[in-house]
Amino acid sequence: MEARVSTLIRDRRLALGWSQADLAQRLDVSVPAVSQWEKSEAAGTIQVGTLQKALKPMMRTLILADAPTSPLMPVAWDRSFVETMVPHPQGPRGALLDARFGNRIPNIAADIHAEGSQLSIEDLWLVADHVTTGGTVAQWREASRIRDSYDSILRSVAQGVWHPVLRIADGRMVEPDLALADPRTRALQWAISAIANGSDAVAARHACNALLVSSGFPWVPPQLTDSWVDEYVAALDVLRGVGKGDRMARLLSGAEEVL
Repeated sequence: MEARVSTLIRDRRLALGWSQADLAQRLDVSVPAVSQWEKSEAAGTIQVGTLQKALKPMMRTLILADAPTSPLMPVAWDRSFVETMVPHPQGPRGALLDARFGNRIPNIAADIHAEGSQLSIEDLWLVADHVTTGGTVAQWREASRIRDSYDSILRSVAQGVWHPVLRIADGRMVEPDLALADPRTRALQWAISAIANGSDAVAARHACNALLVSSGFPWVPPQLTDSWVDEYVAALDVLRGVGKGDRMARLLSGAEEVL
């Protein structure tokens, strides 16, 4: 794996739409201080404590872990599902605009429903539009987490600061396999493998779609139906239990409608 310059402060700041002055104000430091932190992070000389301090107001925490080096659980899945996925007629820009604006609210509502939310369909749409609903605090927080994940990853893609990595159960970071030439295969293989090895399913689905959008393919949302959710739960069980990814590949590719 090639070494990558670390730009966590800058990337997260831009994803939030903040200037260096915005971050400096929240940290009660000078703008030159923030600028110097970003430069020292890119140079690899920043102190861990300084990085932690800079990330805190942006709702990010730096976790240092001595992760084991055991191999990932192997996953088998039918790659013919990707053949049903066709490019967006307007390429990456059109795919990104559709996901960020044209289809944002229905996509987020379907995302929240897919994770087993008990909110009504009407409330799902309200949450997606940043309107408080009549659900419980726990329901609201989980729905907001999913909505914010969707918005954040697409904002990062639009700003060109998104790094395609997923955290799995033991703390390791998993990246897409660049040896896979087809971006559809690369996106699905990455998400399916990450989920099988303990990644948060929401994060993996969003990352898969972000990679598709970046490559000029449409965002593939869940279906806003109970039958889709039932199939999704079953697909998760099989994938994480025995490493079989056909059912998940079918859902992530949108290859067939789940009745």
